[in-house]
Amino acid sequence: MRVFLKPILFLLLIALSNYSLGNVAPFGLELNKATMKDLESKYDILKKSKKKDNVTFAAISPRLLALKDLKEASFVFDGRDVLQAVILKMGKYKFNEMYDILSEKYQLTRKDIPFIGDKVAYFSQDDSKIILEAPHMSFDLEVTYVTNAFLKESNDKQKDQKKSDLDAKKAAF
Repeated sequence: MRVFLKPILFLLLIALSNYSLGNVAPFGLELNKATMKDLESKYDILKKSKKKDNVTFAAISPRLLALKDLKEASFVFDGRDVLQAVILKMGKYKFNEMYDILSEKYQLTRKDIPFIGDKVAYFSQDDSKIILEAPHMSFDLEVTYVTNAFLKESNDKQKDQKKSDLDAKKAAF
């Protein structure tokens, strides 16, 4: 009996080592776990702003991160000061390179990469999404690491805002 357990245990350990536990952790800051204090202890914050919906944005110098040609690095925190998203901006020419890097690490869930036009790829890991977007009429590429809950909440708020704007326009006529 013991002879059969060792190979099974070995195979189980190999399978579990490839399975990640937890959300993505760009630059060592795990989404839905790291706090503003964690960010402040690792990096100097250039700018911090709080929005009306209790969301805090913090920007750090892109030179502090080990990512060549990074233009902007923003961290988004919820009302409890818990990290919900990381937004990176860089030159659009890095799309293929970033796609290859993210493909090796995360599960691809959707992609639309035409020769000409908007390029987008969605990756996921546990309760997080990684969105790679390069709009056609832009010079920039945006990589967003975000929790599923925060992404849904943001999308719902956008839909509600568009609906209220449309209702206000209808009321004006």
